[in-house]
Amino acid sequence: MIDLKKLKQEQLGLQKQIKLNKLPKINLIAGCDSSLIGSYRNYTQIFSVFVVFTYPELQEIEVQTNISPLTFPYIPGFLSFREIPNLLKVYKKIENKPDLIMVDGSGLIHPRHMGIAKKKLYGNIVSDKIIDPKTNEQLGFSVKTKARANPIFVSPGTFCDLESSLSITLSCLKGYKLPEPTRIADLYSKKLKNVQK
Repeated sequence: MIDLKKLKQEQLGLQKQIKLNKLPKINLIAGCDSSLIGSYRNYTQIFSVFVVFTYPELQEIEVQTNISPLTFPYIPGFLSFREIPNLLKVYKKIENKPDLIMVDGSGLIHPRHMGIAKKKLYGNIVSDKIIDPKTNEQLGFSVKTKARANPIFVSPGTFCDLESSLSITLSCLKGYKLPEPTRIADLYSKKLKNVQK
């Protein structure tokens, strides 16, 4: 049985370690993504991918993947416990370690400012800024990256500040809704997982 109270405490403990620093110069950036293998509501495996690019050229230089048994169910607010273990296994395989990892996740825009999510779980949008309703602090940005597309939400994780998260995201846009690192990682995760079936 999953102890959600314990997992919340783990997230809150990690939250206290977040440091929002201005990024130094970065030379390598990575995108990561995961896909599930199996039938709907009966997924049995998780397939994860990291794609490493030069920055700012965004030339792809490395792709690494890993597949593992799926051991954690989908619970809103706790997606990181489902996906991060396999992503860490992929990260260990990377030869060209990135200076920055771009995740299709939530960053600070999370009830405990710690985790990943596929939708906005937390925060109020005020003039394209995402604001914490409890503290009134800015957590991120709502950014319209493509005409006739919903905005994306941009928010830092640790070792990155708000301004850096926005400027790097904008610099990685190449005519699509998503920035290239996460867009390409998503394409690989969908394409390569089919090879595993």
